[in-house]
Amino acid sequence: MRLTAIEIVLVALGIVLWTWSSIPPGSLERDWTAWHRAGDLWWKGRVAEIYPGSFDTRYPFPYPPYAINLFALFSIVPYRFAHGTAVLFSVAALGALVWCLGVAMPGRRGEYVTVSLVAIASAPWLSTLVVGQLAALYPLLIGAGLACWATDRRFLAGLLWGIVWVKPNIGVPFAICCLAARQWRALLGMSVSLAALLLSTLPMGLSVWHDAYAARLRAVRECPEAISKHQTLHAFFSTTLGPGISHRGVDLLWACAVVGLLAAMLVPWWRGVSAARLPRLVGVTVLFAVASNYYLWFYDGLLVLIPGAVWFLARDGYGSPALHALAGALLGATFIWQHLSLFWLQGGPALTGALLALWLVVESLDLWRAPADRTHGP
Repeated sequence: MRLTAIEIVLVALGIVLWTWSSIPPGSLERDWTAWHRAGDLWWKGRVAEIYPGSFDTRYPFPYPPYAINLFALFSIVPYRFAHGTAVLFSVAALGALVWCLGVAMPGRRGEYVTVSLVAIASAPWLSTLVVGQLAALYPLLIGAGLACWATDRRFLAGLLWGIVWVKPNIGVPFAICCLAARQWRALLGMSVSLAALLLSTLPMGLSVWHDAYAARLRAVRECPEAISKHQTLHAFFSTTLGPGISHRGVDLLWACAVVGLLAAMLVPWWRGVSAARLPRLVGVTVLFAVASNYYLWFYDGLLVLIPGAVWFLARDGYGSPALHALAGALLGATFIWQHLSLFWLQGGPALTGALLALWLVVESLDLWRAPADRTHGP
């Protein structure tokens, strides 16, 4: 039975209201205060206070120094309007992302409505709005890069994917994949973006990098109490095996799993990049970026929108109906568990990382079964 657009809207709204009702009162002054404070200090010429001082607040600032320049643009907005600005940006970014996906994977109009409705009903989207994060920026940059590559503008795609290095733990896998696929124009674009980001920190001085490194280590060290909110395989091992083995044992198990996932991601890229395979290759890369991470919070689970949309919009490109159905089951389980763990259980095992890792393996197997095609060479 196929749902009509009205029925989909009602289901999505029901999920939104059900989830929103579980949000504790007075929780709206959240993460957005960190980036607004950092940008405000940048404008006042007090960069040295950004990292050490952020740990005197409830929401520290663990981003690289070149991210400060980006947040400075958003901090132009007065404090009282900053959260609303973050929400409006997220809505605009989601709309732009869906448009980019339409460029890369043309389809019927109703299909993009479905993608949008599922996105706004997801737990990462709702949490992004609540805490005022700018997490929608990264899927937008990845989707825009995908659209550029699909229209044979790979240097521009690389430029956009290079900006994703504002969060290096998300951006690095794209560079690795382009290297494996020998996509030199995309790599050149990423190099230009990364060089520009690094050069933008020169006026801040080299000491800001030391402060940023110390802040990152402190953020990772102080996160165990909220590990269930992470979307990673490391969080899965920590919450399911942590009581039985040491932290070093968890790290070793995670590292071994990452090696396997890295191979599952790289082999399809190495075999070839074609117009038909490109969206799925990008989806696999996003799954790896999320599942294999050491530190990735719930709002960055919004990245899963990209492989989810690819699963739906590019379904005719799957070689095995059984593997496509299995990937869909893992997508559905991820969607449900994110809601349960974040808004209702608020703890327990971090199953999302394991589900995404299995999904990555399923996607890689289906891509491996398909014939290699190198029509989109360097």
